[in-house]
Order: sequence, then C-alpha cells, then structure tokens
Amino acid sequence: MNAKSPTARTGGVFTAPFICLLVTEALSSLGQATLTFALPLRLLNVTGSASLYGLVTALAMVPSVLLTPIGGAMADRFDKRRAMALLDFLTAATAAAYLGLARHLDPVALTIATMMVVYGLHALYSPTVQATVPFIMDTKQDGESERLTTATALITQVNSLTTMIGPVFAGMLLGFEGIGAVAGMAMSTCALSSLWILLALRIPHALAEKQVATLEAPRTPLKTLLSDFIQVARFLRGRRPLISVNILITVANFVFCAFLNVALPYVVTHLLGLSNQMQGLAEGAIAAGGLAGAVVVSARPAWFSIAHTPALLLACSLCLPPTALTLALGAPAPASYLVLVAATACAMGLIQCISVTVISYEQTRTPSGLVGKVIGLTMCLAMAAMPLGQAAYGLLIDYLPMPAIMAVVTGLMCLTAIYTHGPLANGDAGVRQSGAARNR
Repeated sequence: MNAKSPTARTGGVFTAPFICLLVTEALSSLGQATLTFALPLRLLNVTGSASLYGLVTALAMVPSVLLTPIGGAMADRFDKRRAMALLDFLTAATAAAYLGLARHLDPVALTIATMMVVYGLHALYSPTVQATVPFIMDTKQDGESERLTTATALITQVNSLTTMIGPVFAGMLLGFEGIGAVAGMAMSTCALSSLWILLALRIPHALAEKQVATLEAPRTPLKTLLSDFIQVARFLRGRRPLISVNILITVANFVFCAFLNVALPYVVTHLLGLSNQMQGLAEGAIAAGGLAGAVVVSARPAWFSIAHTPALLLACSLCLPPTALTLALGAPAPASYLVLVAATACAMGLIQCISVTVISYEQTRTPSGLVGKVIGLTMCLAMAAMPLGQAAYGLLIDYLPMPAIMAVVTGLMCLTAIYTHGPLANGDAGVRQSGAARNR
C-alpha cells in the first residue's frame, strides 16, 4: 500500500524555521492588508468617483510591476532574513510618515504615494517569502512535491487569514476612529514583524550558503538584473507548461482579480448603498473563501495538479453570473449583497487553489538558483496585469452596466481556461525528475 496518512503527508513541514516564517507572514500581511484596504476606500468615500478609485489603485501598483522581478533576484542573491526585516521596517516607517503628513498634503497625492511605496515594498517581500520555503524544508526526503505544496498552501492560508481579518478591522476602525487608527495599526504590526524576524527567524545556513555559492558575483545592479532575466528566459524556453501557467495567472489577474478590486467597493458602497463596515465584512468573507481554498490544498495536495488549473479557472468564471442576475433584476440590497459575497468568496477560493498549485509547481520544476527569479517573473506578470485591469474597469464602470461587465469577465475567463487546457493537460510529467535534478 502506498497511501499516506495526513501526518505522513505533512511530515517535516512544521519545523521551527517554518513556524517562524508563518508568524512573520501573518504580522507583515496584516499590516499591509489594513493599510492598502483603508487608504483607497477613504478616497472613494471622499470623492465618490469609481474612475478615480480605479486610477489610484492602478497607479499604486506600478512599483509592484517594476520591483517584483528585482525582489525575485534579491531572494536568490541576498540574505533573506535581513531583507524581510528591512522591508517590514520600511513599511512601518511609511505608515508613520502617512500619519505625519495626512493633515498637510493633498489626500489624493498622499494616498497614491503611500500605496505606491507599500505595494512596492510588498513586491520585494513576497518573492523572498516564497523563495525561502524550499530552503527551510527538507527536500531530500521522498514526497518533495507534496510537502512544498503543503508548505506553500500554509503560507497562503496565513496570508488569506490576515487578508480576511485586516479589512474587517480596517473597515471598523475607519468607520469609527478614522484613517489615523488604521495607519497606527499597520505601523505597529509591521514594526513587530521586523523585530520578530531579527530575533526568531533562522534560515538553515548550509542551504543558503549552498545556493549563494552557485551564483557569480555581480559587477553592477543593472548587469545583475539583465543576467537574471537572461537566465530565466533561457530556462523557460521550450517549457510550455511553465509558460502556460504564467499566461493563466496573468489573465486571471487582469480579468477577474482587477475587476474584483474595483467593482466590489463600488457595488457595495454605491450601487447597493451600504456602509464601509459592510464593505469590510465583504472583504473579510472573500478572504475567508481564499483561506478555505488554501486549507483544502494543504490538506489534500495530491488532489491539485497543474493540469487541473484550467478547470478551476472555468469554475471560477461561473461564480459571477448569479451576481449579475441579481443586479440586473434589481433585487433588494441585502439579497444582492449576500449573493455577491457568497459568489466572490467561492471564486476567490478557486483562485487561491490555482495560485498555490502554480507556485508549488514552479518550486518543484525550477532549479534552486532560479526559484526566486521564476516566481518573481510570475508575480511581476500578475502585478503588471492588475493595474491595467483596474484602470480599465474604473472607466468601464462609469459608462457600462455592471451586469454587462460581469458577462464579459465570465466570457474571457472561459476562453482562457480553454486555451491553456491543452499545454497543461500533461503538465505534471517530469515533476519527480525535475525535483530530483534540483537536489543534485
């Protein structure tokens, strides 16, 4: 019998370094989630403009596009622990700067600047966390692929949990205490995360030194970055499954995630006329859906192969029509709200399953010296798609009915699922061989 118990499947995952990494991710994500939720929502409350809201959120993510690949390169070349501690400290300092400048600068300009800095720091942070996972796991044991999938799913669970809690707290604090309380909370959690990293987190030195030793000493930052891009391009050449998962993730972010970021607050606070607190609860419920998806993947990693991701995207697309129908029929606000939250929470759970599966797939199919760079590229493409989609939806919402926009989103996601099905149908072939090659 080859069947494994749940304990066997997760054996070796809950090491001391990995638990410390989970705590770090929880604190950092909580600070980032509260700040990035509250700032644009406050701006929407002040201006009432969906187009301005979409433009601000799109501009705020520009640094993410530029810095994510740099974050991936940093993760492969520099001390991950010190990098994460510095990034959390800078996020806390940004929240403190917003508190000090809020009464003296234009709110639109200050919101854009603050969100650009926070998203930029997070773009450097995320690839570092994901690239750290293989180096604190024992990848010499059997079952490397399932263990990495479980570990990646657990990181995602923590991120989803904080993303669920953060908007709920931020919405309540924003409604009752104002933006200052939200910024203070973000500053405190990020500062605590930075301190925790320095005091508690340890990445096994033997693995880290083994990785760094395989890299050539860079002469200049520009030459280093160009060299990294060339390495990734050469590695991806001819690997259709890896290229296809990047296409799938990019389209999912451009079409669905960008739509959700702009449409959800507009529908809740303007079309349905509900409060900021209800918007915060909606964000929390959607994050709970993402958490549920990550829990399922971590509990049953063998159920989720890369070949299943197009089907998951297709299922995600079918979550929007019920909401479009309630809005088109003019259903009462409470009923429309419940349908909207339930449908988008389900969709986010499916998106989270796709995300965890893709990241763990790249971790097992990529040489150790390229893990951060390849994951950074995937995140960069996703980040590049997000602001473009948000800017587009911000304009469309002002001119087109919401049900029509939802129908277009559904159709585009279905087409993407069909297009990527072929290349990913046999995408699991060679995972074990690739995993063995990483450890040679």
